[in-house]
Amino acid sequence: MSFVLYALLGEDSPLTSIERIDTELGRCFALETDLVAQFEVLPFTTERSLRLRWPNWAILVFYEDGPSVLADSREIQRIAGTPDIPDLSGIGRRVRVVFGSDDDRVYTNHVIWMMEYLCGIEGAFVFDPLRKEFISLT
Repeated sequence: MSFVLYALLGEDSPLTSIERIDTELGRCFALETDLVAQFEVLPFTTERSLRLRWPNWAILVFYEDGPSVLADSREIQRIAGTPDIPDLSGIGRRVRVVFGSDDDRVYTNHVIWMMEYLCGIEGAFVFDPLRKEFISLT
């Protein structure tokens, strides 16, 4: 089963772009000899995304901003807001990551590495919409 994670980029998060994310992820996955990273524009969109592809699996990475991200942040605040998480309803930037299905758990380490990357972004709040909870690796 595939799943999604959002890294909501708070006011302390650095400015970023899909190109910068590509560079940073290149360092995270530097030892992966069978990885192919490529930019693409999916149908019905105008923004480039990043596909990290292995022989039998892939991760899609998107940098998104604007009104739809702001609306999602408000909904996340409503669903999962807690006293230890500041108000997220004003966040209008995020990194959205879509993981391919990995029923045999061949790529579990890759998922963990991506989670470490997302949780390591300064000022980011990583949210799992399927579980409706925030992720922290500390």
